[in-house]
Amino acid sequence: MVAATLPKDTQGIVDAFADYLLYQRDNVKEGVAHYLTDVWQFIAMAGKARGVDAVEVMDLETLLALDRYDIRSYLSELGSLGLDNSTLARKLAALRSFFGWLVKEGRLDAAPTDLVPTPRVKKRLPQIMSLEEMFRLLDQVFEGEKLGTRDRALFELLYATGTRVSEIVGLNWGSFTEGRSLVKVRGKRRKERLVPVTTSARQALEEYRPLWQELRQKKDGEAGGDAVFLNYRGGRLTDRSVRRILEKYTAQAGIIRRVHPHIIRHSFATHLLSAGCDLRTIQELLGHASLRSTQKYTQVSIENLMEVYHKSHPKG
Repeated sequence: MVAATLPKDTQGIVDAFADYLLYQRDNVKEGVAHYLTDVWQFIAMAGKARGVDAVEVMDLETLLALDRYDIRSYLSELGSLGLDNSTLARKLAALRSFFGWLVKEGRLDAAPTDLVPTPRVKKRLPQIMSLEEMFRLLDQVFEGEKLGTRDRALFELLYATGTRVSEIVGLNWGSFTEGRSLVKVRGKRRKERLVPVTTSARQALEEYRPLWQELRQKKDGEAGGDAVFLNYRGGRLTDRSVRRILEKYTAQAGIIRRVHPHIIRHSFATHLLSAGCDLRTIQELLGHASLRSTQKYTQVSIENLMEVYHKSHPKG
């Protein structure tokens, strides 16, 4: 607990909250940045509504006095600016985390967010890549690229394991066991799981090893350590870099829509389900705490089945 050493000013409180998210909850830096942006936006807008200059940081006493009406007014104002309910729900989630933490630290008796309902969000099915699109991505020519063997290994492993982008960039060579047929993945809340690795992914990793040795000698090689995926300077590849690399190769493969790494994770789950894999196994592979999170792929699989049926049936 950090309550005893918390600074008294608002900036210090938010900084301490950021430390909590990063180190005690083991969140990804990019996700923490989004949470902090939402918290500061609320503080600025709520402060302005209470007569505090938006440029100044609200004093701590005023911050702790904010209530559900301030939060509802904040969400209402954002809604009037055209933000949809899914965005409002995300911003409310950030505030719930922040005020919930203040309660844990003894700064508040109750979180004002407890009395604010979550905006209704229309459930959207996960986007996926078709098998044909996935093979177009994986089977294209990588050899002409300077870091081509790394990029092939990256995509093969993403699709082989269904890992989150934060998990894939966090892998070390020591994460693999059994001749690289299994990989130990550290997911949310530092929970670890073992995931099988396909033959094609293992082969891609072997082909990448000579390049990895070369990158390891670069300027940032020591900082990269035992990281599996390195950038051209030898440092550990970042989430953002993976997204940029994927955008480049999907464009080269003629896939015109935007594809991000999580779509590969969704595709991994949906393709396994379509091939007969049971939900419990997919839940374990994805590292979902609840089966409910995995069940959404059932609907995706059914929709894909219906689409193929209508396209293929003579009277479809």
